[in-house]
Amino acid sequence: MMKTHPSYKLNEGIPFNEHDYPEITAELQGIRHHTAEMPVYFKREIIISFVKDHCIHCDWIRGNPAIAQLVISGTLPISALEALFASCRNNPGFRNGLERYMKRLLI
Repeated sequence: MMKTHPSYKLNEGIPFNEHDYPEITAELQGIRHHTAEMPVYFKREIIISFVKDHCIHCDWIRGNPAIAQLVISGTLPISALEALFASCRNNPGFRNGLERYMKRLLI
């Protein structure tokens, strides 16, 4: 069975509101659960960078290889985050709000 990914149609100029995206909150809570006992070095940066662009800086990988490997392995619940970032590429205000929300939850 093929895994389906959510898709989003965003209106330009509308800021990110966490209450409109409960699936994003659920994924972030799942990530927190999976990474709770792991080192915190570059944790937020690695996760956010990967879901945004599927790219992780080499320095971050060296600083926290365990988180980097977990993110790359495909075991974290990130499909809604990836889809939402893909949908807001041309909406920097929304994208920045989503990043701020992620940083707040991924402590």
